Amino acid sequence: MVISNRNLSQVDKMQYLCSALKGEAKAAITYLPITDANFEIAWKIVHSRYANKRRLINAHLNALFTLPYLATESPKEMRALRDRLNGAIQALKILERPVDSWSDVLVYIGVQRLDPASRKAWELTLGNATDFPTFQEYDAFLESRIGALDFIVPLKSEKPIKPKLLSAHVASSATITCPVCKGNHLLYKCTNFSSNPRPTGTIL
Repeated sequence: MVISNRNLSQVDKMQYLCSALKGEAKAAITYLPITDANFEIAWKIVHSRYANKRRLINAHLNALFTLPYLATESPKEMRALRDRLNGAIQALKILERPVDSWSDVLVYIGVQRLDPASRKAWELTLGNATDFPTFQEYDAFLESRIGALDFIVPLKSEKPIKPKLLSAHVASSATITCPVCKGNHLLYKCTNFSSNPRPTGTIL
């Protein structure tokens, strides 16, 4: 869109390139002033470094084999695992790698990254099946389990009502009756009781 645009000057293209790059890629061309002549130089530097097919394949394979291990049944972490796994697979397909024939390996890698409870659930879904599952089956399992955990996890996080708070609420809502005048107050607040002298030896 930028390089083939005839309405843009080389300086404009250089500015677009600098604004699009981040981190290490941007640092590679920071020493180049924004001029007409430097756009071709900057583009060659970036293209030679990041359009290297072998390097890209290595990067996406590394992403596959360094997927994080899940410790708990977290829908957020499982969703991130699924996204990273599918992202690496799609990138390798674009790079014309025979990913469709790697189903067994991809399933094995994915299952090993699951938390113990999810691995158990996965095995239960397979039952007594003797054929090795496909990656599509594994991916469908992840999607279904993420959806289920999204409903279950919030329920687990709800805090139960503490017994002390509950008993206090019941006590506060109960009707208090004075044993002397039958009024709605405690005995020591009763004016009738306090105005009459108590016989000696009376136990309260």
